[in-house]
Parts: sequence; C-alpha cells; structure tokens
Amino acid sequence: MTRAPRLPAGTRAVPPDVSRSRGTARAAAVAAIAAIPIAIAVTPAGTARRRPWHRSARFAATGGGGAGRGSGAGLGRFWGEESWNWPSNATVIVRCCTTCPEVVLFLNDRPLGTNHLAEAVQRLLTWQVPFEPGVLKAVGRRNGQAECEFTLRTAGPAERIELLPDENELRADGRDVCHVEFRIVDAQGVRVPDALAQLAFIVSGPARIIGIENGDLNSPGTGKDGVRNAYHGRGLAILQATGEPGKVLVTVRGKGLHEAVVEIEAKP
Repeated sequence: MTRAPRLPAGTRAVPPDVSRSRGTARAAAVAAIAAIPIAIAVTPAGTARRRPWHRSARFAATGGGGAGRGSGAGLGRFWGEESWNWPSNATVIVRCCTTCPEVVLFLNDRPLGTNHLAEAVQRLLTWQVPFEPGVLKAVGRRNGQAECEFTLRTAGPAERIELLPDENELRADGRDVCHVEFRIVDAQGVRVPDALAQLAFIVSGPARIIGIENGDLNSPGTGKDGVRNAYHGRGLAILQATGEPGKVLVTVRGKGLHEAVVEIEAKP
C-alpha cells in the first residue's frame, strides 16, 4: 500500500507542481513531513522559550525567544508555538525556517517586511510583531515568484473535534496501523491552541487503539484506555487492525464539543 505524504495544516505549495516536500516521517507522537518549504513559530518577546506540541520532525517548524534551556547550535535549540492567539498588547517574535531564498511576512494582508535566507541567524529568519488578531502568513519566494506559504490564524472558542487519519484503509493482518490526528477547532475549523479538553475514543469494528499521544511530557498515561487530553489543541491516536476485515468506526467525544467520527476500512 502506497502512503501518500500530506502537508501539515497551514502549509501550501504555490503552485502545487513546485512543492519541495519529500516523503513522510512517521513516529509514535506525530506523523510529520520530513522536509517542507516553509514554516513559522511564535513566542512572546522577552520570554523564555516554551515547548510546542512536539519537537517537529519537519524541516522547519521551530522557534523561540529569550534565554532558555539548551546550548546546542542549530534548529534543535529553538522552541515556539504554532499559534496566533496572544494578548492584545503583546509584542511577539516570529521565527521562520525555509528553503526559499527570501520570505515576506504578512499580517492581515499587510506586508511586514522581507527577510533573506542569506542573512539568517542560525538558519532562522526573525520578525518582531505587535500582535493583532487575524491571519499571519509567511510567503517564501524564489526569483521574485511565490513558491510556498505558511499561515497561522487566530482561533475562536473551541467548538468541535476534527479527525485526520493518514490512511483510509488498513490491512487486516493484525499488524497494520493508522495514525489519526485529532484536533480541537473553532467554528471555522481553526485549531484552538490552548485547548486541553479530555477526550474519549470509542472504536467499533476490527481494530483497536494501541496508544494516544499529545506531546505533553508532563501528562501521564498512554491512552490505551481510550482517554487522553488534547495538548495545544491536538494529539495523535494510533489504531491497529485485528485479523478480521470490516468497517472500523472511530468516535471521539469531549465535554462541550461536537463529537467526530471517522470510518476506516480493514481489508484482507
């Protein structure tokens, strides 16, 4: 079975035929793209670095500000959050990693300046931005043409659960697995970055949950009992086929949230 790569939420190649994404890196905590063109992360100016949902396997999805843990060089020492929900009077640091020669940062369609990869510090491009709600977008350019973009949006109140399986079919061999990313989103489908709701996972059909992760190192448990909290509004459930073919339904419920259901087929 061929597993097609899927770009992370917020990332888009422009146009599709110039996408530089290559393959997928699958792990227990996250299914992530091994190399994507561009990504951004945000921290409040003047604060210590804060750990995001996960230490990403992506080429570029880290950031941070101020003093903090770690003394190693390179991307691994920087932390940030994929969030555009901050206090109204905040000034935030936006950091971007990219494979493009230059990046233009926009806030609500207003350009905030162009940074060039040749001038990056430890491979990071940086802006200091007064926060305002809306849409933050980084556009990677090559030879003056847009090649890719990464977008963060301000989220409203949590409203529903969203499920994103990486496969719609399983081999009914007792070994094959499917990763189901779960997110808590607002009415417009934007992930709510501070959502920590406890979620219950119910599986019917020839499959079982072998683990649920959320990236929170301070959160005990494995999720094998079908209960896990979201962290930064998301997490990952790992579903394993049994030896029988048939339809598998995964239902996820949380207090005050519209439930989500996804169907996966186990085939001989």
